[in-house]
Amino acid sequence: AEVPPEPDPGSEPVAVVTAAQAIDSATGEYLEVRNDDDSATGLVGDTLADLVTVSGDVPAGAFLTLELYRDDLEAKPICHDPIWVSEPIEVPEAGVYEVIGPVAEQAGRYHWRETLAVGDVTLARGRCGVAAETVWVADPPVTPTPSPSPVPTPELPLLLTGGEPPKPAILPLSGAQTRLYSLIATALIALGTPLALRHHRRSAYTARHS
Repeated sequence: AEVPPEPDPGSEPVAVVTAAQAIDSATGEYLEVRNDDDSATGLVGDTLADLVTVSGDVPAGAFLTLELYRDDLEAKPICHDPIWVSEPIEVPEAGVYEVIGPVAEQAGRYHWRETLAVGDVTLARGRCGVAAETVWVADPPVTPTPSPSPVPTPELPLLLTGGEPPKPAILPLSGAQTRLYSLIATALIALGTPLALRHHRRSAYTARHS
């Protein structure tokens, strides 16, 4: 590789700071949960991303390239054979550059590694396994399936089951109901007495003239 050119006197050296991210598959938002060592967390199905902050006097023609690696939680991070490589990203000036990577299809530990270069000259190269460049991806929690509610058994009529029909309940009468029924009975007796007398007289008249 070519040797980087000496910076001009008075210019600010170029520096690159990165922060691995996971984008929630449901909301499309960056997940805010991070570990104590500043590594990111995510679930299978989330999108992996990286935020690259470039500072200093960026030379003309600079570009970024990012590589993504994965391992099965080995004790030492492995950065061989990347599973994904970005297209070159032009860096015309200092600033924050967002790189959207692939969807995490497996649980494991993912590492980003960035390279800032001009042509074949490397200006900055990230180290393998830096905590801020790591995303820990886990399988999503399993949601238990609720058991269906039991269907109640309908009660069959007593005639079909052979049981005795329920006896009608005899409800006690209130004082008002008793007085009402007494008045009705008195009225019926009063109306029935003249009718009975009239019927008796008509029968006697018929007997005398027959």
